[in-house]
Amino acid sequence: SKNYSEGSPWFEKHKDNDAAVKLATELTRKSLYSAALFHHKQAQIHKKADKIELAKASYEEAARAYGDYLRRFPHDRQLYELRFYYAESLYYSLQFDTAAEQYKLVRDSNADDKLQEPAAFSVILSYEKQIKMLEAQGVLAGSTADVGDQVNLVDGQGGADHRLRAADRDVQPLAGQRGELVNPVVVGVG
Repeated sequence: SKNYSEGSPWFEKHKDNDAAVKLATELTRKSLYSAALFHHKQAQIHKKADKIELAKASYEEAARAYGDYLRRFPHDRQLYELRFYYAESLYYSLQFDTAAEQYKLVRDSNADDKLQEPAAFSVILSYEKQIKMLEAQGVLAGSTADVGDQVNLVDGQGGADHRLRAADRDVQPLAGQRGELVNPVVVGVG
């Protein structure tokens, strides 16, 4: 997708060809959208199969793809939901501080309110997990986390496996009417 973006050699060569630029933009949009959903779905599958390291890595890839998509297409009609998925992927890849910021954008959005309550709750959960992680790393003094939480967050005691379990909660990424990720081939993008 970067090969065809504005500023790339391809773009500079074809910038006067509106049809080519439009086609490249649409292919980039679909590619980023599909990649984000693919990695998100893979993360859910790995998590369900108790493959915690793979789940975390897939959530990181999903977060990267969602982030790229949102930066490239900030006016997408599915922005509200995609930002929530982005926040979820950040949360489950243990990027709690950044997840909280994205959840706030969903919570405070005027575009819709269907995810307002879970986003508001997730802001709090994200900050709680960020604080516990920093306390366990010794960055914050005066720990309020109990010993069990600290052990689960310490790299030497199971690494990301235990941290992801500590971050786990029952909130599932939302999408279509059935609570599953939308299939980009069926729904399309735009």
